[in-house]
Amino acid sequence: MLIRYIVMGDHSFLSIESKDFHNLIHLLRKDVSIPSADIIKKEIMNTFNNSIKEIRKVLQVCKLFFIFFYC
Repeated sequence: MLIRYIVMGDHSFLSIESKDFHNLIHLLRKDVSIPSADIIKKEIMNTFNNSIKEIRKVLQVCKLFFIFFYC
């Protein structure tokens, strides 16, 4: 959910390291562990790279379909 919050809200990775953000989260739940901006960035980049790989696979299948049926 935190990654979705950052990406969909177009927030800076560093916003989760602010004292106010930590206070807000700990107000809601004291025992939660908040990851660093570096970890969030790595997770976002991994998700992005995996999505690109999946898109390439789909496009490759589309390309083969097109060649098979239209050439």
